[in-house]
Amino acid sequence: ARLGVGLTSSAPFLQLAVRKKRGWAPGMILKQTLSLLSKPPTEVKWISVNPTNPDDAFAATKSGLLRTTDGGASWPTVYIGASRKESQINHVTRNPHAPNEVWMSTSVGLHVSKDDGETWAPVNDSRLATYKIRWVTIHPRDPQRIYVGTTSGMFMSTDGGKEYDWVFITPWPPQNRVRYI
Repeated sequence: ARLGVGLTSSAPFLQLAVRKKRGWAPGMILKQTLSLLSKPPTEVKWISVNPTNPDDAFAATKSGLLRTTDGGASWPTVYIGASRKESQINHVTRNPHAPNEVWMSTSVGLHVSKDDGETWAPVNDSRLATYKIRWVTIHPRDPQRIYVGTTSGMFMSTDGGKEYDWVFITPWPPQNRVRYI
C-alpha cells in the first residue's frame, strides 16, 4: 500500500525508487521491483489446504495470516491482528466436518471463523485468550471435540469450542509446552 501501485501519478515512491536504481540490469520488471522494496520475507509456520479446492489455502506466518485462492500465485494478508503478538499466527486448520469453519492460533489467543476466513472472532475463554496457542486440532470423528495445545498445557472442548478443560498440565513449566497434537 505504501508504494501506491496503480496509476503512474499515484506511485511517486515507486517512481523515485526506480529512478534511484538506474543501474539495474535491463529487463527489470515491476514484480522484481516490488519484491526488492517490500518488507522482508516472513517465516511460514503452517499451510492448510482446502480439501475440496486445492487452489484455496491459508498460510500461518509470523506476520499474519495469508490466503491464496489462485493456487499460490498470490498470497494477500487476510488477518493481521490487533497487536504484534496477535499477528504471529502459529497454526491454522479447517474443521473437517464443516469446511467453512477455520481455526487459527496466535501468540495471544485462539480465533475462529465460521464464514471461510472472512471474519474472525476470538474464543471466549480467559485462559486461551492469554496463553500462546501453538496448535488446534478437531477430532476426525467427533466434530464437538477440539484439542488446543498451549505453552501452559493442553485443553479440550467437548461442546464444539464453547468451554475448555485442561487435559494435560505438569508442575514443571517447560514440560507444559504442547507444540503438536
